[in-house]
Amino acid sequence: MAHHVSFRGSDATFLFYTKEYFEKVYTRQEMLAAYPKQRMLDGSFLTAWGKLYKRSLFDKVRYPVGRSAEDSFTTYKLYMQAQKIIYLNEPLYYYRLRAGSISHVWNEKWFSDLLAGYEEQLALTATAGYDLTPYIEYYPFLLSYCRDSAASQGLENTEIYRQIEEKLALVRLNEKNRDQ
Repeated sequence: MAHHVSFRGSDATFLFYTKEYFEKVYTRQEMLAAYPKQRMLDGSFLTAWGKLYKRSLFDKVRYPVGRSAEDSFTTYKLYMQAQKIIYLNEPLYYYRLRAGSISHVWNEKWFSDLLAGYEEQLALTATAGYDLTPYIEYYPFLLSYCRDSAASQGLENTEIYRQIEEKLALVRLNEKNRDQ
């Protein structure tokens, strides 16, 4: 897995995200513990692009058909099978930012699928016996990010926005109850 550079075609600008080169080798357990935070800080950990995969990882895992944000359903499953994951903090992948691309069409389906993928990940990670602390800590951030991004797309009067608000309110209420 490698870092990336984005290229914004509208003004022919390269957006560089990395300042120093380093390599990090993760075990499966280390990656699954670090994944929620890394996913938040660097999209390279979530996305399908920017990675070389061992073919056998796909023997039982497929990208879901008909889903937006399909990497949300898949990348963590590949990590759950891998013996090691190597991260290179070097921009080896060049990502072209353009209006209308699947990565920039944020609609109800995209938000619904992104959250469904993460909620599936929570369930499978819990069932596999991993520590859920980093996943639980990340979930309110993801909900807030989705709510704010949905609002920026004018989706405040949609069912997915209502569902996000409902989940966020329940999470925050239970955070307060745990702290008492």
